[in-house]
Amino acid sequence: MLRIGWKRRPERGGRLRPISAWALLQAREEALCMAASQESFGLCLNACVISRALLRRGKPVYESGEALLRGMTEPQLRSLTEAYLTRFTDCTQTPAAVNPNFDAARFEELRGQ
Repeated sequence: MLRIGWKRRPERGGRLRPISAWALLQAREEALCMAASQESFGLCLNACVISRALLRRGKPVYESGEALLRGMTEPQLRSLTEAYLTRFTDCTQTPAAVNPNFDAARFEELRGQ
C-alpha cells in the first residue's frame, strides 16, 4: 500500500481551511469593531479572517482577530493571507468571466464618481 505524505504548507502551527460566507461576515463585523481608522481596517479584517481559517488539530489556533494580532507579526499575517487567497480564491477570473454582462467601461465610469 502506498502512503501519501502531507504536503508542507506555508503556515506554521496550523492548517488553513476555507471559511463560510457567514464566518466572513462575522470577521468583517469583528474587524469594524477593532479598527481604529479606515487605514487599519484591512489589517484587522485579514487578522479576523485568518483567525477563523487557521486550525490546529481541528480547533482554531487563535480565538479572535485581536488575539492573532497580538501573537503574530505583520509579515507572518501577510504570508498567511496570501496563502489563503491563493489557495481558496480564483485570482485568474476576470469580472467578465464571472458575469458575462459585465461592462468594463460602465464600471470605470461609476468608479470615477
